Amino acid sequence: VMILDTAGGELPPAMFRRLAAPHLAALADAFPGRLGYYAKASHPAQFADETWLSKWAVVGYDSRWDLASVLKAPRRTGLVQGNLDPAFLFNEGAAFTRSLDEFLTPIAALSPAERRGWICGLGHGILPGTPERNVKTFVETVRERFQ
Repeated sequence: VMILDTAGGELPPAMFRRLAAPHLAALADAFPGRLGYYAKASHPAQFADETWLSKWAVVGYDSRWDLASVLKAPRRTGLVQGNLDPAFLFNEGAAFTRSLDEFLTPIAALSPAERRGWICGLGHGILPGTPERNVKTFVETVRERFQ
């Protein structure tokens, strides 16, 4: 089960740690190793206290994060869902290819051991009206580069 928190990123870091983190830790404690968490628009200051974060089986990060740094973090536990911004799928031609390459190149530069546990995704998913050819290209490109 993945908890999709659409408003978690809106909270200032101190408020997030005070109001949300204890409840998130309690959820993870109640279902050890069985839950994932993704907060839209989250930022590193909200995740500075790794105590609650380490209890999740999966933690999702959107495209505003330096995903290579998240994957290389020395105390990383569990799986990492690292997401391309689904709005990038609306780009056409070279702009789309460039956005996809900018997302994937830093991850491809990591060793297989550093990438282990990475789940590639699309933020909150595919948006209405997204060109299907770009979705297909996204999936095919990820599969080709990381087989």
